[in-house]
Amino acid sequence: MIQCQECQTDTIVKNGIGPEKQRYQCKSCSGNFIIADSGITTLQPS
Repeated sequence: MIQCQECQTDTIVKNGIGPEKQRYQCKSCSGNFIIADSGITTLQPS
């Protein structure tokens, strides 16, 4: 199961497509991240 790297909850929803990978958003802390071949990458707000 996918967990948020920021708050460790599993309330994750899909949130569009990033650079060729699925983007996810945590419903608890609103953090965004992608799961790449090298692991989970947290996306910083622009």
